Amino acid sequence: MMAIPISIKQLLEDNLIESERIELKKGFNPEAIVHSMCAFANDFNNWGGGYIILGVSDNRSIIGLEEKQVDSIMKQLLDLSNKIRYPYFPIVEPVRYSDKMIIVLYCPGGPARPYKAPKALGKKSEYRYYIRHSSTTVIANTEEEKELIGMSNQIPYDDQINSGASVEDLDLQLMKVFLREIKSDLDPSTLSFEDLCRSLNIIDGPKEFLKPKNIGLLMFSQNPEKYIKTPWIEVTVFHDRIGDKFEEEKFEGPI
Repeated sequence: MMAIPISIKQLLEDNLIESERIELKKGFNPEAIVHSMCAFANDFNNWGGGYIILGVSDNRSIIGLEEKQVDSIMKQLLDLSNKIRYPYFPIVEPVRYSDKMIIVLYCPGGPARPYKAPKALGKKSEYRYYIRHSSTTVIANTEEEKELIGMSNQIPYDDQINSGASVEDLDLQLMKVFLREIKSDLDPSTLSFEDLCRSLNIIDGPKEFLKPKNIGLLMFSQNPEKYIKTPWIEVTVFHDRIGDKFEEEKFEGPI
């Protein structure tokens, strides 16, 4: 099972993630959850998706879920993933926190945007586009629908796969250093390399043709310049108004 790339403590207590990217649910409301999954998958504002946390109230009190419900909820979440068009699968992890069970869904922007979800979970329900407005999931209006459809071929550069590289070009040691620095609960020793990369959302594609995303190569490859044009920062410091005296510095290598 893949794990979310950030600890629940950081999500709920450390304010590292903007409130617009977190949706808290006291219990399991399938209809509302599939709408929010769809909205985060559409990533209308290019925030990088978001998180849905089940078992936590709006004021961040830990309510918890009944442990006997967790397996059933996990199965229902899989069913909800298949109800979205096209099927969209967030990273889902049950977590024990403050001695209570909660479920965290990490929903990155999806590669097959735009997505639609059923307005209701009954038979023959109409499908609508859902997006995030501030901290709320809403149905996209006519203008937003047009913009969302227009964005379908404009996936942000960092989220695009790089066909000229392979998953083997990603460096495990750089990932471990990154996870230590952000104090993530993600434990590389308990995951396969593929599951670790998926948890970090730095690869995409079917199992038989996995490819790294540009952000993965920028952050976790030893030589990103092999795969990405001019992946460096050039800084010039001028010491006079004329511009005759200056220093230049070039920063290369992984982010």
